[in-house]
Amino acid sequence: RLQIENRIVRAFLPTGVVERISIPAGSLVEVQGVCSTPGLIVGAAQALPDLWLNSIGDVVLIKRAPWWKVEYTLAAIGGLFTAICGGLVWVGTLRRNVEKQTRELKREIAERVRMEGEVNKTHRLLLDASRQAGMAEVATNVLHNVGNVLNSVNVSCNLVSDKIRTSEFSSLEKLADLMEKNAAEPLFLSTNAKGKMIPGYLRQLAEKKDLEKEILAGEARLLQENINHIVEIVAMQQSYAKVSGLTEVVAVADLVDDALRLNGASLSRHEVSVKREYDEVPPLSVDKHKALQILVNLLQNAKQACDAAKVPEKELTVRIKKNGGDFIKIMVRDNGIGIAPENLTRMFAHGFTTRKDGHGFGLHSGALAAREMGGSLSAWSEGPGQGATFTLELPCEKRKAMA
Repeated sequence: RLQIENRIVRAFLPTGVVERISIPAGSLVEVQGVCSTPGLIVGAAQALPDLWLNSIGDVVLIKRAPWWKVEYTLAAIGGLFTAICGGLVWVGTLRRNVEKQTRELKREIAERVRMEGEVNKTHRLLLDASRQAGMAEVATNVLHNVGNVLNSVNVSCNLVSDKIRTSEFSSLEKLADLMEKNAAEPLFLSTNAKGKMIPGYLRQLAEKKDLEKEILAGEARLLQENINHIVEIVAMQQSYAKVSGLTEVVAVADLVDDALRLNGASLSRHEVSVKREYDEVPPLSVDKHKALQILVNLLQNAKQACDAAKVPEKELTVRIKKNGGDFIKIMVRDNGIGIAPENLTRMFAHGFTTRKDGHGFGLHSGALAAREMGGSLSAWSEGPGQGATFTLELPCEKRKAMA
């Protein structure tokens, strides 16, 4: 099929020629052959006669059609436009999604920041409450010990008052009156019946004076010791309160002895015998107030465990040992009611207690304080009725210096 301007010409090869012409549509060719029929009117254009070719050689290629066509350009432009439109739609959608996710992330970040702020605030409040509760625990124990000593002071004072009130030395005034009335009688002491009794009565008074003097002196010494004990407890509490929050190098044995002295009156009143087993250990670098808070609470719990067990002999053992090269163990062992296995993992949880009048905060605050000092607080028991051992581990002073 050939096109001349707007007219179509058909060119035929002879019958039997099997050769094919490979000329792209749109190429410019020169053709020679024989016309076979007159032209026909086809639509608005006049068709030329058909051409009969002798051979393929009658078709000469003058200019091959370009491989890129207008249709291709239009298709490419259409495809590119479609791609651009699709890309713009995709970019818009992506941008909206990114903006949406960004807003959600901002909200999540803001919420997380708010929650972290709330968590930090709550942690600080709990920490402050823990410290205040620990200080209150020590203060309550100190007041309790002072109260026990004051009971002894009150007993001594009552005894002294009774002795003074019932003392026979008050009858000396009557004896003096009797002697004044009979001063004119020189033989009153030798002849008068009452006068004869005066020398023996004075001897009895002298003997009772020595006995009462010994009793009153003993009570006075006891009063002085109790007053000194109160002064020591108050001074110790003031000393620890002043250094609260400060890290100091302290001897472990002195720290434990201070805790035992703070509980001394209570342990004596409840007839709890204390056994000390102290190994030679290096000093600690700790907050003395926090460490004392933990030890006072452990000793108080041990005393209460012994009371609850109703054992004939209440025993409490305090051990100081070195645990490796970095830590020191302070162990408080009692022969009290023990701990059930299911409670061992809950002993230090906030609010957990097995006592009816307990608040479940002492051991929890103690564990937090031990952790703040770089140590730990743990408990062990073989079961109910087998006693319990609480172990406070604290880092040595050397380890603190290296850190």
